[in-house]
Amino acid sequence: MSLLKVRRTIMYSVVSAILIVASFGIYNVISTVVLEKTRDIAIMKSVGFHARDILFIFLAEGAIVGAIGSALGTGLGLAMMSALSRIEIKTPFDTARTFLPIDWGWEPVALGIAFAMTSALTAAFLPARKGARVHPVDILRGAA
Repeated sequence: MSLLKVRRTIMYSVVSAILIVASFGIYNVISTVVLEKTRDIAIMKSVGFHARDILFIFLAEGAIVGAIGSALGTGLGLAMMSALSRIEIKTPFDTARTFLPIDWGWEPVALGIAFAMTSALTAAFLPARKGARVHPVDILRGAA
């Protein structure tokens, strides 16, 4: 049992590291969009948009990126699990056909999706907050 606990700990550590790297990618993409759209943000704020509206726009973008990534990752993961479940294990002592055991439970999938969405929204929050803090007068005058 301790071997299974170690394996599960390693698995969650690797998946967490992958999601953290993906979060940096999301952060970079949304940060670049905020930087490129600074003038548009200034115009929106001068027309009457509030900082929370700008924040919501970029958080929604992060949520969309996270949802698409979660859907693609879940589909790819399930396809890989299906392929792995067809691998036959041959032992010298057993003559029956034995396949690689796969846990098809929904809990790890839901945990992965929840962690992916949380990391996507967290990664989107910092550039969204920066975009929400844009001062329209400085940008429109050409100070930035």
